[in-house]
Amino acid sequence: MAGQRRLAMNINDLLRAALEASDEGIVMTDAEWRVTLWNRGAERMFGWTAAEALGRPAQELHMRRIAPQTLAQFGADLHKGKSARINGLRSRKDGSELHVESQVTPLVDPAGKFIGALGTVRDITPLVESERALRQSEEKFAKAFRSFPDVAMLSRLRDGLLVEVSRSFEQTFDVKEGDVVGKRTTADLRIWHDAAERDTLVQRLLAEGSVQDFPAVFHAADGTLRNVVIATSLIDLDGEPHIIGTARDVTDLKRSQEALRQSEEKFSKAFHASPDWISISRQADGMFIEVNEGFEHLSGYCRDESIGRTSLELGLWADAERRKVFASLLCEQGKVTDFFLDLRRKGGELRQCLLSAMAIPIGGESCMIAITRDVTEQRRAEAERAKSEEKFATVFHASPDGIMILRAEDGLILDLNESFQRMFGCSRGEAVGHTVLELGFWAFPERRVRFLAEVKAKGMVSGYEFVMRTRMGALRNLMTSSVLIDIGGVPCLISIARDITDRLRVEEEIRNLNVTLEQRVRERTVELEEAVREMESFSYSISHDLRAPLRAIAGYAKIIEEDYAAQIDAEGKRLLDRIAGGAIRMGDLIDDLLDFSRIGRAELKKTPIDMHSLAREVLGDIPETGSGRHQVRIGELPTAVADRGLLRQVWINLLSNAIKYSRQRNPAVIEVGGAAEGDALHYWVRDNGAGFDMAYAGKLFKVFQRLHRDPAFEGTGVGLAIVARIVQRHGGRVWAEGEPDKGATFHFTLPSCSD
Repeated sequence: MAGQRRLAMNINDLLRAALEASDEGIVMTDAEWRVTLWNRGAERMFGWTAAEALGRPAQELHMRRIAPQTLAQFGADLHKGKSARINGLRSRKDGSELHVESQVTPLVDPAGKFIGALGTVRDITPLVESERALRQSEEKFAKAFRSFPDVAMLSRLRDGLLVEVSRSFEQTFDVKEGDVVGKRTTADLRIWHDAAERDTLVQRLLAEGSVQDFPAVFHAADGTLRNVVIATSLIDLDGEPHIIGTARDVTDLKRSQEALRQSEEKFSKAFHASPDWISISRQADGMFIEVNEGFEHLSGYCRDESIGRTSLELGLWADAERRKVFASLLCEQGKVTDFFLDLRRKGGELRQCLLSAMAIPIGGESCMIAITRDVTEQRRAEAERAKSEEKFATVFHASPDGIMILRAEDGLILDLNESFQRMFGCSRGEAVGHTVLELGFWAFPERRVRFLAEVKAKGMVSGYEFVMRTRMGALRNLMTSSVLIDIGGVPCLISIARDITDRLRVEEEIRNLNVTLEQRVRERTVELEEAVREMESFSYSISHDLRAPLRAIAGYAKIIEEDYAAQIDAEGKRLLDRIAGGAIRMGDLIDDLLDFSRIGRAELKKTPIDMHSLAREVLGDIPETGSGRHQVRIGELPTAVADRGLLRQVWINLLSNAIKYSRQRNPAVIEVGGAAEGDALHYWVRDNGAGFDMAYAGKLFKVFQRLHRDPAFEGTGVGLAIVARIVQRHGGRVWAEGEPDKGATFHFTLPSCSD
């Protein structure tokens, strides 16, 4: 018995040693899944040493990523005495994964009780990866074949039966893969325009094994004939020869070649027509190969002066160091965009330019195509714009009025100046990024809706009044002018607002004062009207009371002259004449004063007046014009709308004055003229009479202001004052020009139309 036990122990040791030495992973667990054996194969495979694995549950080691329900099912099968094969991913100690093939056998004691399990694990990761690579390769080939841009097909040699076709094949011949593969031949589809061409291709294939650039003609689905170039080879599939080939449509290629020729022609035209400098130069030394007219215009050098020379030889770079930087960038990057340089023209003038260049091969030689744009004026404009923006910023921040920029759509505040911050009672940081509605800016939000509608309809609004609520809750009246602008493609508003609260309060006070004042004016007007009536009554009484004594004086003087003529000497007669003349002049003066007073009160009765006819009519009523000593010339006079009676008095006074003051001239010349000048009608009367000193021109149209004391020029000093009063009542003005002994010109204007 002892010998049998030793033999059994030796066999167990030998079995354990064999298990330990196996290259496959061998793992043994007890009934609680704790590891009791972990051989060197398992160590290599999973990374845990036997010392680390023994005694630990298997699900904490390589089986930790197997789902609990899977493990439960696996355990149930083992308890029933069933072996289990579990293939899949297992975990390594370092967290990586491997594909394994695992066979697990239950261990039972002599009584049949489950006491553990023995599992063998084989690493099949290389096999899985190889199979995956093969599938991917086949999938890639299939996708490549299907996606090949040229017409591609695989057909059986003996009868042309289609085995595989590309999508390009389907599109070109308007067929579906499922309708033709394994069912149709190229002959059935009438692909070949000339079937003999296919026979020739097959013969060459049999002789050569492959054919390149075989020309043929295919029938396309749209009915057109397409020139193609075929590349094909013989291959063996399942022991039978097949043809795999592609057909490239060179019809489009030829069309492309023609398009390329036209493109090159367009490039040539664009090259020479471009206003920018375009040049092609050798990159090695910068020698110009070709230049356009823009180059000639900007550089000042003609083509013949430039070809075969470099920019350095022509002195085009004002700063040679900048050229070194440019050449270095082009060498490193292959292209340079908007490189700034100062370009020196042939005459020495410097121009600011932007240079863009790209390295290109031409005839196997590295060259450079460069486009240079003169931005001198643009830079100046940008500098001016920067100044303008700086001025705007200065005005924006310094303006006493509030200025706000906001998004039109939702009233989002983008910026506001210091004055607006003071008016609104918040800082810029508190306002920017919020809408005016969020901040409660509009005391009555419904007015903002109408405001926005008006702005969008007109593009701008000026003098719009609304009520603002400050952050402290106070209400302020604002007047804003807003304009719709575009900022970065977003419709925005720039609004300038002024606080008119104080102004409105003052205006209200003024309105209240005006109501009081109007009442006082009405009362005063009643008083003045009463005073005018009393004055008219007084004037009538005075004129009546003064006329009676004057008539008596003149009458008694006449009686004395007639009844006592024989008794009165010459001096007495002279004195009587002076008494009578004084009474007559006093009567005339009273009449003129009454006329002057009535003119200020008379109601104007405006009608269209032919001023030429009226002047002629007045001239005919002046007795002195009948003497023949006066030459009166009346030119064209514009028609006026005025009170005919009063205008007649104006012409009487002006023409009488002209005749009176020119009666000592021989001949006496009087000219009357007029013209429409803008909104006014201009009339004048010119004579060659006594004239006057312009130093006293301001006195001419005042009552009793006579510049001539000569008794030969009779008058009361009221006539020109009457003229001024009538013209001014019509909304016009009067003035005069003159020179002593050289005549005078009297002017007056009237509005061009009646109010």
